[in-house]
Amino acid sequence: MPGDKKTRRGAPWTDAEAKQLGKTPDGKLAERLGRTIKEVAAERERRRIGLPAGGRPWTAREIKLLGSMPDRELGARLRRTRGVVAWQRKGLGIPAFKTRPSFREWSLDEVKLLGTMRDEELAVKLNRSLSGIKAARCFHKIPVFNPQVRSWTPEEDALVGTAPDEEIARRLKRTPISVEWRRMKLDIPNPVLPEAFWTPEEERLLGTAPDEEIARQLERTVLAVAMRRRALGRPPANPAVKPWSEAEVKLLGTASDKEVAHLTSKSGRGLPQSKRLRV
Repeated sequence: MPGDKKTRRGAPWTDAEAKQLGKTPDGKLAERLGRTIKEVAAERERRRIGLPAGGRPWTAREIKLLGSMPDRELGARLRRTRGVVAWQRKGLGIPAFKTRPSFREWSLDEVKLLGTMRDEELAVKLNRSLSGIKAARCFHKIPVFNPQVRSWTPEEDALVGTAPDEEIARRLKRTPISVEWRRMKLDIPNPVLPEAFWTPEEERLLGTAPDEEIARQLERTVLAVAMRRRALGRPPANPAVKPWSEAEVKLLGTASDKEVAHLTSKSGRGLPQSKRLRV
């Protein structure tokens, strides 16, 4: 009999032998069939037959894999039965694996609903996840829904896009981000910042007084006044320096700088520059 077992090495597998694969450990089956353990293991793996893991304890690495894939697939990887994997997963309170739904593109109508209600309500309405709603709202720079914020009137909507968002926000006493959000919701393109927004009369005032004072006169922000003044190459106004009047300018050249300074109560340092202004 021992001689017969040795002759089974390398021989084709019979149906009777194949039915025993996976039911007993490879070592015992190899001894029973007169084959090598390597031969039995290779045939079992070729037929995708796993060995029952028995009562071996679960490792931390195996527990981390629970719920990360279907129980059947994880059982095949860990050489455990599907039932054992499901029992261990349920015992630890780990939910079953769910395939991730395919990504759904956002439509324009869905984007317009962002920020119009609570994120939780919109998630139910659009059948999307709460994290997806928040991510989309942040991506489009749409503020969170606030029921205390006043609604937009048709007159306000008509102003959106006719000037920079900062300018419209100043006129309507709203925040620039709320104006930007409203403009995007109405599908109004961002207006270009042409120089025509500044009239020649407004530009002549720049630098003649502190930016804060000019901003109050023109009902613009201090930053807008300062940026436009710098673009025109004008230095900031010095409140300690009194502007020259036409009568004072006419005195230039009629006497020495020292005498003109005494008559006009100007410092001698400002006279040469004032002379150039006269020319």
